[in-house]
Formats: sequence, C-alpha cells, structure tokens
Amino acid sequence: MCNPEADHREGSLRGPFMVVEFDHMKAARRFYEADAYAAARHFRERAAETDLLLVEGIA
Repeated sequence: MCNPEADHREGSLRGPFMVVEFDHMKAARRFYEADAYAAARHFRERAAETDLLLVEGIA
C-alpha cells in the first residue's frame, strides 16, 4: 500500500472528485503554477467552488 504525498492547493476537500492525470508531480505543479493557466483559474474560481489536491502515486 502506498502513502502518497498530497499538496493541498484549494478548498475544503468535500464533494465529488475529478481526477486529472499528469506524467509526474512536477508536471502537475508546473501546469497549476503556469501563467497560461492563471487566467483560466481566475474564471474558474469566480464560477465554482473548487477543492484541489495534487497527489502523487495514485493509479
């Protein structure tokens, strides 16, 4: 059994989940922190309450 490291970025971690897979944790963090995603994130945050957790090692 693995004990994944989690990087809690947003929200209170309640409700339904959607999983988006990246090749590795560094790629997920790079996407989340990218300037290109910042504008989209701004609109997402205004339109919805989001829980966001980056987790490594979940398959």
